[in-house]
Amino acid sequence: MQFNNIPTNFPTIIIGDFNVNMLTQTFESTTLQTFMEPYHLKLIFFECTTIYDPHFDHMCTNAPRQPSCFGSTTQAYWINHRLVYFAFKLPNFIP
Repeated sequence: MQFNNIPTNFPTIIIGDFNVNMLTQTFESTTLQTFMEPYHLKLIFFECTTIYDPHFDHMCTNAPRQPSCFGSTTQAYWINHRLVYFAFKLPNFIP
């Protein structure tokens, strides 16, 4: 699996429901890890994203980890999946 349209010279964030449990070593998790390597993508967090414990919803980036750039999950009471979010600081941002 390879996507030639993913830029390698820009900070890139990929978020999605991959339906691959990265907490266990399987053919699918190894395939996803192999896909991420040429783009220098790293998983942001290793939290379960459903109430059933698998880690299906992933976020990966090639941006360096730093306090002004992070991701995590938060509980959504109306669904059985946790919401995945990414937060980063923009220059001159005033909420």
